[in-house]
Amino acid sequence: MNKATFSAQLDALPQMLAWICNALSSSHVEIGSLYKIELAVEEILVNVIHYAYGPKSGLIEMSLKVEPRSHIEIGIRDWGVPFNPCLQGPNVNVNASMEERKEGGLGIFLAHQLLDDILYEWDGTSNLLILIKHFSQKP
Repeated sequence: MNKATFSAQLDALPQMLAWICNALSSSHVEIGSLYKIELAVEEILVNVIHYAYGPKSGLIEMSLKVEPRSHIEIGIRDWGVPFNPCLQGPNVNVNASMEERKEGGLGIFLAHQLLDDILYEWDGTSNLLILIKHFSQKP
């Protein structure tokens, strides 16, 4: 399993995305799945950066586990306030007008649409999201 730790700041987002893309590039993931994974990870990371630590700074730990010919698991851990996005995502009304929509939630909704599963764990000190995407290998 690959792991890396980053500062939970927007300027670190390109480094986090480069890390995940580099790690996935050797896993033979089809390009369509790779784009979906990258977009979903970006949405989740932006939410963590904006909301997990409030005005304080913190860390994000990312991990990648590839199950050959099966799926990819990406772990995103933070030590911010407890937040379970699995309870938030699918409740967004994408058909509502801009005036009727509540602020936020679209990134989590999008991640739920792009991935096959999102699991959440709180261990008393940290949030852990496990993003799962099933894939077919390139020929």
